Amino acid sequence: AGGGDAGCGDAGGGDAGGGDGAPSPVVPSNVQAALEGLRTHGFPNYFGLQRFGANVDAATHEVGAALLRADYPQALRLLLAPSQDDSAEELEARRIFWSTQDAVAALRLLPRRPSVARQLLEGLRDSGSSNVLAALSRLPKNLRSMYLHALQSWVWNHAASERLRRYGCEAAVEGDLVLPPDAVAGGAATGAEIEAVACELDAGGGAALAEEAAGGADGAEGAEGSDSGVGKAAKGGDSGPHGLPEPHVVTAEEAAARTYSIEDVVLPLPGTKVVMPQNELAEVYTELLARQRLEPASFHHKVKEMVMPGAYRRLVQRPRDLSWQYFRYTDPRVPLARTDLARLRGDPEPQGVADGPRLAVVLRFTLPPSTYATMLLRELTKQSTDLTHQLELNQPHVAPTSAEHAKEE
Repeated sequence: AGGGDAGCGDAGGGDAGGGDGAPSPVVPSNVQAALEGLRTHGFPNYFGLQRFGANVDAATHEVGAALLRADYPQALRLLLAPSQDDSAEELEARRIFWSTQDAVAALRLLPRRPSVARQLLEGLRDSGSSNVLAALSRLPKNLRSMYLHALQSWVWNHAASERLRRYGCEAAVEGDLVLPPDAVAGGAATGAEIEAVACELDAGGGAALAEEAAGGADGAEGAEGSDSGVGKAAKGGDSGPHGLPEPHVVTAEEAAARTYSIEDVVLPLPGTKVVMPQNELAEVYTELLARQRLEPASFHHKVKEMVMPGAYRRLVQRPRDLSWQYFRYTDPRVPLARTDLARLRGDPEPQGVADGPRLAVVLRFTLPPSTYATMLLRELTKQSTDLTHQLELNQPHVAPTSAEHAKEE
């Protein structure tokens, strides 16, 4: 669902060994090459799959797209869709609601713990089944914002894949965007970009969606024209406290001279304040939004909290302080690294098995905020980011028998 399916490739060659270059003939050379490639080239800075939820049929970015389209009934259908994690009572409650539209009957079956389904059904019970927007306003504001951010992240991931597929990952090309040095030095919009936008969006007007649901058009319009930082950012002013830096568009001469590296390139998260790349990627953004029945103007939403300023994010990220250690082991249930709890208890570091049939790599690295270790591991292992595949990886592992050990050896 996340759209992260391109990579920067592996570095060729390299002797098998640890992060300090110590040789180890039992380690396949392609493993060492992948690690050296990660250190040298970095990895595509995709948003992690956790942004898109674990429900294949109702991903969070789909909810965000429905909200931006003001298709609130579709947002409700997605949020109340059955999930593989539902208990039998939750599944029955959802079935009853969709077959009868009786929120009260569904609530009787729903477990009495806080949940999105309970908040929505209580909203429908109190405001009537036809007032879907009022029900959606029962959800915490940061949760509603999360769905919108997921849509931005989905677009960014797919755009990043297309940028790498069309132009490679060697250097900036003509029309790419790079941030000015002062913006990079100050950390503007390069690390916790979307989290900063979330704070900006949440800074004012928490009742905007509820006012709109109640027919308060004046309230929604008033929020749009307010003096808060959100209003200024959404309307494109430069005086807001979270104003975005103006990116530089790479010229043909700069691209030919390789003035900027691939690590300088940023891509926009779509919104009202960002500049689009001045190459084929601009059309890619338009096409991606069209797949969700959206257009750039959709981010100028009439409900204040749904106005999305946008942000910029590095296309490629290199991990800092990357080192690794190879580890032979036998039992997949035994921890391979000491957890924080184990450190507090004074437990020793896990010890490998010299002739173990399994090989692990223990990684140590540092990443900036809003960068996902799971995406670093995706680049290293070349695992698919398809949600179904990822869910299969989470299935309980059955310890191998002694016969299987012998076969692996």
